[in-house]
Amino acid sequence: IYDKPGKLRIRFGQYVLNKAQGYGLEELLGNVPGVLDVQVTSANGGVLVRYDGNIRCELIRILKGLKRNELHDGEPTEAQKLKDANMEFLGQVAKRTIIHYGERFILPLDIRKYITFIRALRYFYKGIDSLLNGRLNVDVLDASAVASAFLQGTPQTASSIMFLLGITDALEEHTRKQTISALEGSLAMQVENVWLVTDSGDVKVPLKSVKEGDLVRVQDGSMVPVDGTVVSGEAMVNESSLTG
Repeated sequence: IYDKPGKLRIRFGQYVLNKAQGYGLEELLGNVPGVLDVQVTSANGGVLVRYDGNIRCELIRILKGLKRNELHDGEPTEAQKLKDANMEFLGQVAKRTIIHYGERFILPLDIRKYITFIRALRYFYKGIDSLLNGRLNVDVLDASAVASAFLQGTPQTASSIMFLLGITDALEEHTRKQTISALEGSLAMQVENVWLVTDSGDVKVPLKSVKEGDLVRVQDGSMVPVDGTVVSGEAMVNESSLTG
């Protein structure tokens, strides 16, 4: 699709990749030396690679050698999770907006009134259920606002109220996902390198290169980077990230 120095865009087509395979492909290409950024869009099989240096042929070789049944699943990064959440929220807002205003131009008034009433039943049910359980909460207020619009003979106002409530629910869910993602990021172990104990002394190596059986030295104030058994030494460990 696009092929200029430093930027390469490939499109494999729809339904070739699922999201997990897209994450795996981003991880695969991201590990190539010289690659600055990789974005995979699973909806249309699009792959965008920004790179530095003379690695175009290497990238094309890797992409050309991919086999659909051998693509491995990957895990999204925090940035990818945030991007997916933003796209989902914008999609929900766009969908609700199109339906809300599209019905006004397409459907007759009587049909719109009927559809609006059917949608309002959910708010009525939640409001009545809250009252029966002795709770005076937001559900009661929402049901009261919608019911008042119907009693005043303005179903269009009721429809607008429910439209705004729907946008509010989508925003609340989006905020909840962002909060969870932020908490996961703050609790995640941000360790890239560890001190590997060797015969010639301690050597700083990438965490991903540590193998089972290696001896790792944990210095004062550092996180415990791997699961293992204490061979020597002792220390007090801050367990607040586990216990709260």
